[in-house]
Amino acid sequence: MGLVLIFIGVLILVHFIQKYFYIFASAYKIPGPWFIPFVGNAQFLWNLQPKALFRMIDELRQTYQSTFRILLGPNLWVFLHSPEETREALNEDSLLRADTFQKLNVLLGNGLLLSEGKQWYNHRRSLAPAFHPNVLAGFTDRIYHHSDVFVDKVLKRKELEVSEYIFPCMLDTICETSMGKNLRTQEEECSAYVHAFHDASEILFERMSYPLFFFDWIFNLTPSCKKLQNAITMIHNLTDEIIKEKAEDLKVQGNQTVGKYNRTLLHILLTTEVDGKSMSFQEIKDEVNTFLFAGVDTTAAAMNFILYCLAKYPECQEKLYNEISSDTESNYPNINEMKYLDMFIKECLRFYTIVPLTGRQVTKKINIGNYEIVPGTTLWINMYGLAHDAKRFPEPDKFDPERFGSDGPEIPPYVFLPFSGGPHSCIGKRYAMLIMKIVTVRTLQRTKIQLQNPNEILELKAEMVLKSTSGINLIFEKR
Repeated sequence: MGLVLIFIGVLILVHFIQKYFYIFASAYKIPGPWFIPFVGNAQFLWNLQPKALFRMIDELRQTYQSTFRILLGPNLWVFLHSPEETREALNEDSLLRADTFQKLNVLLGNGLLLSEGKQWYNHRRSLAPAFHPNVLAGFTDRIYHHSDVFVDKVLKRKELEVSEYIFPCMLDTICETSMGKNLRTQEEECSAYVHAFHDASEILFERMSYPLFFFDWIFNLTPSCKKLQNAITMIHNLTDEIIKEKAEDLKVQGNQTVGKYNRTLLHILLTTEVDGKSMSFQEIKDEVNTFLFAGVDTTAAAMNFILYCLAKYPECQEKLYNEISSDTESNYPNINEMKYLDMFIKECLRFYTIVPLTGRQVTKKINIGNYEIVPGTTLWINMYGLAHDAKRFPEPDKFDPERFGSDGPEIPPYVFLPFSGGPHSCIGKRYAMLIMKIVTVRTLQRTKIQLQNPNEILELKAEMVLKSTSGINLIFEKR
């Protein structure tokens, strides 16, 4: 019996060596910290918490000043360094979404963020009309409305946790303009939907960035697993309800009542045919869940930092306010003509890099830059590293919107990637920029307004404390 067990163990070991030998052989050819074969970078095992992991990646980029790799067990991660390598990776059609991102599948299903191949191509092409500039222009009134609700709540407080207010603002805004449903979460003190989105976001992020949670059997033993299931159930029930409600509306009203530029994303999902067939309920649900979750979470995080920068840099706040005030003809300023607004938001997105990394899974042997990358490797595009590279952005740790001006240095392609790049770049980037610009303008318009006493002006102040990645204390004071 003992010999049989030994024989089985030897077979398993041989199989493991055969399966992963080429991974470790490849790893020896790429710069990186020392590792133990079949164990990986054991020196990092004690330091695998998400914040420490990102800090370590940034330190390794500074150390090697080139593409580098780390090994977590038999998993080879290669972090690309240059914009040229990034361009090659983002345009390589044999690469798939990183395995790490598949942890989002429980919430998003097979929507645009995770789908591949023909389904991804067909759905992306079908959804493109939802982001036509004329369609987006039709959302302006509703975005201003939800921005006003946000500012009304702000004006009642001297100090607030701004992330607690901006997230429901983004949820209401995106849900109404893309799905035709106003959730009115801003009108609730403690919205269950907001908590569900927060819980799902935090737990899924932790699962994606904490290597021990990659394993289902470990994660399923944690309290976070049940909490995540409850949050996902609430979110899925919400999207089911919205889809069914809008499908019934279409049956009653008919498609003829909706103009070419009055269609929401959900309306297009419900009426568009792919290969001669309507999308299934599950396909529609996956796209709705993807758009709501990915859109709300990233846009809310960006808005937190935009407001933070407005308060931290009063000279920028003044320039932006002067630009807004110069348009006195309408209550809705022409944001497309506001050059400094565009520069300011781009610098916020560069400086804080809301999505610092995106990954691709290698399925066949390819060459990226000077390296041969073997199947099974995860390629990481380090968007934070590119956005803080002194070769491309002089004084990268200085907040300077002017770098995006016409007189600023030329920014090479595939360096500034707030919405990723290549064929899989964010389909809603114009939509997200529209929302961020309107909320920024409205907040500044209405917080720097004259009150009853001419000497009293309520304004964003620099006494802001960055509490966490997206948790900000924002203090409003009268002067």
